[in-house]
Amino acid sequence: MGKCRVKTRKHHINLKPRLSLQNPTGFTLIEIIIVLVIIGIIAGVTIPRFAGSFETIKFRKAMSDIVSFLRESRIASMSTGKTKTVGIDLRKGFFWNDDKRMLVLPPQMETFTDKADAGNEQTKLFTFYPNGTAIQEKLGFVSNKMTAVLHVDPLGGVVYYKVDDDMVMGVLYPRVKEPLSSEEIKKEIDKLTVSDRLAE
Repeated sequence: MGKCRVKTRKHHINLKPRLSLQNPTGFTLIEIIIVLVIIGIIAGVTIPRFAGSFETIKFRKAMSDIVSFLRESRIASMSTGKTKTVGIDLRKGFFWNDDKRMLVLPPQMETFTDKADAGNEQTKLFTFYPNGTAIQEKLGFVSNKMTAVLHVDPLGGVVYYKVDDDMVMGVLYPRVKEPLSSEEIKKEIDKLTVSDRLAE
């Protein structure tokens, strides 16, 4: 029998990508500029909203801290059977209680009252009695155009605040520009405590 020879052809595969001048890859300079402009517009709209949200959260946190600070004195009064007071320095921006604990307000936070004749007041006291009652008080707080009013209910001694309450701003107490250190605040509290005792 004759031998059958099969011829095979070798095919070479070109692994290098073909470059086409008609379909260029990547982005043109104009496309990149358009994308950057769109990103800039979106950022310009959203960032101020987020910044405003952060300021609102900080303001509400400060108001919640104030309410908690006053509520502690109300509970202490009812548990010890003694009258408890909480004071605030309206211009220097700090609270203190009978145990000389203090709460410092954020630097940009100021207070106001609806009493037009209270412009000379330096401090304000909140008083809580053992039977759960309190002296009715309200005081406004303002920070970056946000306002809230702190309320103390006389019958139940309940402490709460309302944001954007429609209390008239009779007198605004501007904050002292230079913030006080903790030691300076302690000295101020000692002075105010002595003066309160002399006034009784």
